[in-house]
Amino acid sequence: MNGKVAKGNSMEERFSRQQQALLQVSRLWCELGSGADPVDAMRIVTQTAVESLMVGRASVWTLHETDPQLLACRCHSASGSPLKSMPETLAATAFPAYTDALDRNETVIWEAEPALQGPLGQLMVVPISCLSQRIGVLCLEGFETHRQYFPDELSTAHHLANILAAMLAAQQRRKEAEEVEEQLRDEVTLWNNLLDQSWDGIVILEVDGGVFLANQRYADILGYSKEELQGLHVWDWDVNYDREQLLAMLADVDEMGAHFETRQRRKDGAMIDIELSNNGCQYKGRKLILCICRDITERKRTEKHIHRLATMDSLTGLANRREFTRVASLEVQRSKRHGNPLSLIMYDLDHFKRINDSFGHSVGDDILRAVSEIARVTVRKTDLVGRWGGEEFMVLLPQTPLEDAALLAERFQKALDDHDFPSVGHVTASFGVTGLRPEDALDSLVLRVDKALYRAKKNGRNRVEPLE
Repeated sequence: MNGKVAKGNSMEERFSRQQQALLQVSRLWCELGSGADPVDAMRIVTQTAVESLMVGRASVWTLHETDPQLLACRCHSASGSPLKSMPETLAATAFPAYTDALDRNETVIWEAEPALQGPLGQLMVVPISCLSQRIGVLCLEGFETHRQYFPDELSTAHHLANILAAMLAAQQRRKEAEEVEEQLRDEVTLWNNLLDQSWDGIVILEVDGGVFLANQRYADILGYSKEELQGLHVWDWDVNYDREQLLAMLADVDEMGAHFETRQRRKDGAMIDIELSNNGCQYKGRKLILCICRDITERKRTEKHIHRLATMDSLTGLANRREFTRVASLEVQRSKRHGNPLSLIMYDLDHFKRINDSFGHSVGDDILRAVSEIARVTVRKTDLVGRWGGEEFMVLLPQTPLEDAALLAERFQKALDDHDFPSVGHVTASFGVTGLRPEDALDSLVLRVDKALYRAKKNGRNRVEPLE
């Protein structure tokens, strides 16, 4: 430091000023712990510096975050000070006293510093730094030259600079914390918006089945609000599995996850089909299960409709020829593999062409539908009835020997005899019945049952003709 000549005042006055300065410093240190306002602190510091150290002006300058500039934050001038007003910024490189104090991290006193034009005699620059972080400087401008500062005055200046350092560092930490908090809020808002804009339902589950988070789409799928879902568990809506099964599934989910379909219950009680993909992840030391859900109820309905169109006869609702052939081929193979009996019935409505010619095709269609309904209620659930073509039909009877199949055909024949058909009255049918032989394939089985039907017609119609 380059202090020279003492200031001309009495010791009692100097100590009185120092005592007042210490009181102000003590108050500021106390306020610092409760989050004092930095602007108010700078006002008190600069005012205290001017009054206790008898300088013309005290000012606080902080380093710009990116540019090599010093920014004026606060100043206080003595009453009647002839010093000119300060600029708002100073180029750091143009004022070596400031940068020298910061670089050396110690107080620097310069005589007649030309930084600010006017009747300036001496300039004291006290660095403001915290934990090696350069923050700025406290500048004390005096009218006198060659003034010597006493140790207690230098100590006061350092205390004031330290208060500013703590205040400004705390302000910077608060600012950084607020920026981080704002960034986190923005990221949370972004992710929530992305989740809510997803076409798929997304729900994150705890391992205990509770809802950690759900997006708006999933809430809409189930008919709940997002807030309502927070209080529910997965077994409150999944109907394919019970509570223990679901807990076991959640415990088993890993990073690879799984993909499956399930049924879920909406808030209004309606059942929906859900396609679900899940995988496990770790969050703050606990396991969460991410589930991406898609409502496939309409798709399943469409698939069932398409399957129905592809496999069912549109007039009678029975299996069409293609579907009947597919199932019959599988049953023949299964029966031969396990050595089980299997029988086939083929029946044909007698004189059906006359009905169409006499009463019209609409009445003929009604009769075909009615006969098909009688067949459905006559056979067992394990049997399959199919429309083979025109007025010809087939009945596949797994696990049924020829004798039992013939008895069922006779019951069916009697049911037709007993039924009164509107507009027509009495309708009969001829039945051929055969059983599976070890050497049979489906083609040979069909050929033989067709031969049995031909015999039934040849022998007078309205009868059952078995053929081994």
